[in-house]
Amino acid sequence: MTAPFQTSSPNLGPASQAGGDAVVTLRHIDLHLGQGPHRLEVLRTIDLDLALGDFVCVLGSSGCGKTSLLRVIAGYQAPTNGVVYVDGQVHTAPNAQVGVVFQRPNLLPWLSIADNVDFGPKMQGVPGAERQQRVDHYLDSGGPDGSQAAAAPPAFWGYATAGGDRPYPGRQPPGGADG
Repeated sequence: MTAPFQTSSPNLGPASQAGGDAVVTLRHIDLHLGQGPHRLEVLRTIDLDLALGDFVCVLGSSGCGKTSLLRVIAGYQAPTNGVVYVDGQVHTAPNAQVGVVFQRPNLLPWLSIADNVDFGPKMQGVPGAERQQRVDHYLDSGGPDGSQAAAAPPAFWGYATAGGDRPYPGRQPPGGADG
């Protein structure tokens, strides 16, 4: 069994509850999965402050809790104990303040590229006319080689949006667009 992920650096976690200049603060985060004899301790006593501009890399073996930690920070998974703060406010559910960028492109394959670009702003309640302007703007910027975006296959090019207004170009999967 892999040991639970645990912070141990003395510079992580000031005495204040919601960490001064921190944008994301974790206080005394524990995560246990399962119940009874099958209960698994995944995260233990995580205290962490992330300030604007910080670059953090979480490394560990498969099953050590890296993804669980990200799920707790994003609000997809409630911790067993502890509190997550985003901009000084308790954070308990997914919202537009916290974005998750997955290792693999996560476009919705049943939607067109335009509908994938529109998805984030639509979920935020952005009015239709404003969303259409955004979609037109991003699609008019062209695909990876400057060609019209609508002609590029979704597996090769697309946008993931953080907060609906910052495009992150999709990347070509290993082996090229054809696999």
